[in-house]
Amino acid sequence: MKRKLLSWAISVIIAVLAAMILVCCSAADEKTTEDTTGTETISVPVSFPSVRVTTESGSPIVVREYSAVTVTLDGSENGEYDFEDLPAQMKCRGNSTFHQPKKPYRIKFDEKINMLGQGDGPSKSWVLLANHSDKSMLRNHVTFAMGKKLSAIGFTSSSSFVHLYMNDVYCGVYELVEHHGEGKYRIVMKEDPEEPDTDYLVELDDYIGINGGEMPYYFVLGEREYGIKSDSMSISKWRFIRDFFKEVDEAIRSRDEGAIGELVDLPSFVDMYLLHEFAMNSDAGASSFFYLKKAGGKLYCTCPWDFDIAYGNDLAVYEGSHEGIFAGNPKFIRGITGYGSPKSNEWFAILMSNEWFVDLVVQRWNEMKETLEEAALSAIDEALGSWESEMEKNFERWKVLDRRIIGETDEELGFESWRENAEYLREWIVSRFDWLDRYLKDPETKYGTVR
Repeated sequence: MKRKLLSWAISVIIAVLAAMILVCCSAADEKTTEDTTGTETISVPVSFPSVRVTTESGSPIVVREYSAVTVTLDGSENGEYDFEDLPAQMKCRGNSTFHQPKKPYRIKFDEKINMLGQGDGPSKSWVLLANHSDKSMLRNHVTFAMGKKLSAIGFTSSSSFVHLYMNDVYCGVYELVEHHGEGKYRIVMKEDPEEPDTDYLVELDDYIGINGGEMPYYFVLGEREYGIKSDSMSISKWRFIRDFFKEVDEAIRSRDEGAIGELVDLPSFVDMYLLHEFAMNSDAGASSFFYLKKAGGKLYCTCPWDFDIAYGNDLAVYEGSHEGIFAGNPKFIRGITGYGSPKSNEWFAILMSNEWFVDLVVQRWNEMKETLEEAALSAIDEALGSWESEMEKNFERWKVLDRRIIGETDEELGFESWRENAEYLREWIVSRFDWLDRYLKDPETKYGTVR
């Protein structure tokens, strides 16, 4: 009897051990973690895809001039978008980010390619954002998620996260995005090399001539500089687009809704204002702000870009608070703390001094606020639920969590992990939605910028 009991006990123990081993093996293949909402378990991917760059010279790329490289991508889901040793050119890019040790890059392939299935189709040009001063590394990602919901803006880039290696040296986690240049699947333009009244892509860019690299065609309007993105400029075309912007400026300063509406696409200005205002983007009035002038037509705001020092990540903007009006605030047209400091967007500030424009903003906010909040929080929750181990690898390479790169708040400098930074961003966004909604609902406050 004892032997039978012993034999039965051994059998049970073996079965339990086998089950434990099976569970452990399954867990090793697919880790799980609780969702931030606490409602479900989300699978954690094994790894972000890897982009592996090999330079022809064998040296890392640290300048703005293109260098010959080959690019390999591996680790995409089911290997669908993997490729090996495609020839390309690569260079550093960015304004203040260019001067950081973790460089941002632009890749230009010899042939069109669709990296990781992003956007609507293939293109030669792609960007690797370093997000070095954004320790959540999610601010641009969140902006793109919201921008895609604001239809009047037109083109908004897609984004994915990858591990970057250069000459087999690990460079960190990068955000792979579509370049904002013209193309069939990007900003759609038909540029006539002979006709002055053609399509133009123009960037508000106070950094022209400061950072080196190829000097674009540009013009100065008041205290702002504008770069013209064109492959076929001439003096007559330069004069045309400069004079058109002068007309727009005069119309906006007139505050006449009819005159402004004849020259600019008001829905795109409203959508872009809401995006920059919600994010309290430090660069709203200084750089990386794009306009599209259509042939024989109006001026549009397009392609939201460069939000790494937005969303409470700049001490100079209300000390990182989620409260206040910044992008459309006339008080900040000339900067908050002096030359080179965060500036409100001058055209937005003038437009927001009119009740009729504020009414358009309030109407659009009421239409879109739930959609925008869902897009923003879903992007962050996916990251918090699934990406922590991947994001932390960046800070094993770059030990900067306790360092101020550009304008991080004192609170952020106390964070010891990527997760704390991502949770801070989430809390800021929730608080900002609540504050801005109350501000725009209240008749006593919504016209606070009107004079």
